[in-house]
Amino acid sequence: MKVLFDKSRNKGCRNGKNMTVHLKCNHFECGKTAILMRRKRRRRIVGGKESNPGQWPWLVALHGGPEEVFFCGAVLISERWVLTAAHCIGNQTDVKGWTVNLGVTRRTASPFSVRKRKVLHLLKHPGFNPSANMYSSDVALILLDTAVDFDEFLRPVCLPPSPQTRLTTGTLCTVIGWGKKIHDDDADYLSAIHEVDVPIVDHNMCREWYEKQDVVIPDTMLCAGYELGRKDACQGDSGGPLLCRDSHHNWFVAGVVSWGINCAQPQLPGIYTNVPMFMDWIE
Repeated sequence: MKVLFDKSRNKGCRNGKNMTVHLKCNHFECGKTAILMRRKRRRRIVGGKESNPGQWPWLVALHGGPEEVFFCGAVLISERWVLTAAHCIGNQTDVKGWTVNLGVTRRTASPFSVRKRKVLHLLKHPGFNPSANMYSSDVALILLDTAVDFDEFLRPVCLPPSPQTRLTTGTLCTVIGWGKKIHDDDADYLSAIHEVDVPIVDHNMCREWYEKQDVVIPDTMLCAGYELGRKDACQGDSGGPLLCRDSHHNWFVAGVVSWGINCAQPQLPGIYTNVPMFMDWIE
């Protein structure tokens, strides 16, 4: 069995006023950033590139313990709710030592934009059972102890347009996070957010590929990646979002990084929780 990893400026404000760093946008629009998207040349995640500061204002970092050690990604969906993977929570019930960092541009730095919150409550999907069905229903919700204010560096992502949202094969989406650039226990997590574009893979094809590894892909999961590999999420990206565009060109969270066999391997695309299938539970 292979090793598994538990894997311009005024836009976004409907009032049309110019944004400043300190402005609190009262009429925000989900899935919109407040900065221009620029191309970066430094490459990470696996086969990806470094993101611009503030480009993904909904990405969240989960930290645990007195030293606030980073352990998973997540995504902000409202003023008090964060979406992540159930395997990031595991069997934890005592979350007093958890810290939720929002508005993060660099994981290891503490700029003015970072907001820290504690966890008031965890909701793990009742269907999650990793020992029985390969992380099926790998989704969870985190309730923050206090609400956050949205600004240039902190905004919510959109949820899928409807529970019936289906992503067609070949749809190009983006996975983001601080995960390792290679599958190696000794490799470090990245400091800056990185991104990589990956296409949705036909579910039947994905199943055929994974069956060669004696692995069954549940119907509640999405596959995204390339037949030749080379581009993928990796260790440390778990719980973070797979982002796609809706008809209004807003970003919505289509998947949650769940698992994979190593990283960026041929015919072994990344496996993501299919968020539209859990919309009734999330809402």
